[in-house]
Amino acid sequence: MLNLSKSDMVRSVWSSKNLIGDLQSGLPLPSFLVSWLSSENTLRQLSIAELIVAVASLLFPSGANFIFLFVVHLLICIRFRGTFNGGSDQMIFVVLAGTAAAFLFKDERLAKFGLIYIAVQMSYAYFRAGLAKITKKAWLKGQALPSFLLSSPYPGIRSLSIWLIAHPKIAAASSLLVIAFELLVWTSSFSSSLATFFFAGAVAFHFVIYRAFGLNRFFWAWLSAWPSLLYLANYRP
Repeated sequence: MLNLSKSDMVRSVWSSKNLIGDLQSGLPLPSFLVSWLSSENTLRQLSIAELIVAVASLLFPSGANFIFLFVVHLLICIRFRGTFNGGSDQMIFVVLAGTAAAFLFKDERLAKFGLIYIAVQMSYAYFRAGLAKITKKAWLKGQALPSFLLSSPYPGIRSLSIWLIAHPKIAAASSLLVIAFELLVWTSSFSSSLATFFFAGAVAFHFVIYRAFGLNRFFWAWLSAWPSLLYLANYRP
């Protein structure tokens, strides 16, 4: 996005011209604030500020930095009229909130709750996704997975979908593997070995989704939450 010229941004589907009508009718804010929030220059400035503070946080982490990133991400999500990208926006909020809490509390025991919060939220998100799938016959029979991949914008992934349709047993086994992974992620908290095993599975799972649909934020946002679960697996009161 930062590489786009001003004219490219103005012509894009998420330009101020395309979004300002919805923002004006949907936000209880003064018109000048809506105009500021919807402008292409504001989006670019927020993105640059977010990038700078994110990099700085790697070297000088602090609660203030993560609160700033939380607010900036919230403003960007408001501009785009909600949270999208495969749940990555919600997970970013969870990670930033938990990390901010971990750095803000001076009491080490309270700070740990920030990391535990991230781990619990992430485990629940996986479990909820698996629970939704296991109640649907199309997923249990392996029909939903090929249909899901068929909507990919990439020809290679669509070819894989067609191949899975021609091999229903493999499609069913793959679907059950995905469901089992999502339903059992929470067990990672019981053992560091289990946590490492499921983390490797998560890397593969999210990388496949990234390659299939180009959801790069989906890959990085979810993996950024995994250190909390690895921590919880090794946590001893």
